[in-house]
Amino acid sequence: MAISLKVNGNSGNVGFLIAPTGGKEFSMGVALKSTDNTTVNATLVVVAPAGVTVKLSSTSVSIGPAGTSVKITAKTPSQSNGDIKLQVKVGASVKASCTLTSIKNVRVRFGGRFQARFATDGDFFNEKRGTTAGWTWALEGEPDFVPAGNTVPTAPGMAVGRVVRFQTAVAPRTHVAAIGVKVTAVEGDVGTQTISFTAGDPIIGTVVNLGPNTYLAANEPIPAGPQPFETYGPGFEPMENFEIHIGTKFSGKPGTLNDRPKANGFFQLTTQEKTRYGVVALSTFATQRKQVLLTDYHNLSPAARTGTAAGRNLATRIGHLGGSAPDSIPATQATLSGGWSGKETYNGTINSAIQITPGSSRVMSYFKIFQSFLYSGTLLNFHSDELCGQFDGTLQPQTLLMLRQIEK
Repeated sequence: MAISLKVNGNSGNVGFLIAPTGGKEFSMGVALKSTDNTTVNATLVVVAPAGVTVKLSSTSVSIGPAGTSVKITAKTPSQSNGDIKLQVKVGASVKASCTLTSIKNVRVRFGGRFQARFATDGDFFNEKRGTTAGWTWALEGEPDFVPAGNTVPTAPGMAVGRVVRFQTAVAPRTHVAAIGVKVTAVEGDVGTQTISFTAGDPIIGTVVNLGPNTYLAANEPIPAGPQPFETYGPGFEPMENFEIHIGTKFSGKPGTLNDRPKANGFFQLTTQEKTRYGVVALSTFATQRKQVLLTDYHNLSPAARTGTAAGRNLATRIGHLGGSAPDSIPATQATLSGGWSGKETYNGTINSAIQITPGSSRVMSYFKIFQSFLYSGTLLNFHSDELCGQFDGTLQPQTLLMLRQIEK
């Protein structure tokens, strides 16, 4: 007979359990089902090294086409990756099995693409559309980077535009990959090793969003008039009005201005990171993007190239990508090369307005024990033709051990 085995909904043969913390254990469901319309009595067996303890709510089960389930609970952390084997035996024969790891210090990793519509140096920070002084720009028909009024943050909490978006891009440009950030994995520690799982909890795949008015608060260069309540040099700005939302399962924000995620400098991607994130040479990207835009441009009639917003916008974009002499499109300000191949990592604490609704997520049940969380998010690979880039980040509970390490 054939038996399907799922641990916490994961049909793969590799999965994870959550080690106890704060005196609380985290049972996970084990779903068993025959796949050939037969019914058989089976024995569940856990094989683990000495010192690693896992308990089953039942070891003797009748497995049929309607399915049955038991609970599996890690009583201790694993000692090494994959040191727990869950086997389904019929007699002496193993009919199904799964390799498990009991992880501690559980966290979620989320990634994808973001949009940030804002003016850049040397434009003033509240420039509405970008000028030749900076290297980002709004196209004809696109909304301004900032609202009509209150563009200068004279106090915390103001909505001043320049929003960093994880979902639902504003005025997305043609041939630009869609933005969107979601939970990509659950991670945890086994000794000093970090183990990552892309299946095994329903939180994986959940959409991640920021607050509706979250922006990068360098606030420089400063124009005449009202002054912002804070300014920072490039690469050291906080994310003002910061909120983090993981679907309907988790939400929270920093309790104070000092808790906000803040960049610790601007750095270039390593060769390994470029490979990991698929960052090609800027010249390669620019050549490829310009060619597809030129194709669109040449598909327009000569009158439409100059007489329509679509034609003029294509010419603007082609100009910023190096121009085209045969089409009488001069080269204009290119993107910041360092922005394409660089990164800023924002680290902060989420310790206010915490709301956690675990549902069937055992990871969120683990999160619910805690009141403070560490956020780390990296913005990278940003280009002015897209006003978009890549994002990679984590959210993890702030344990007592972490607090002690921070205090040192």
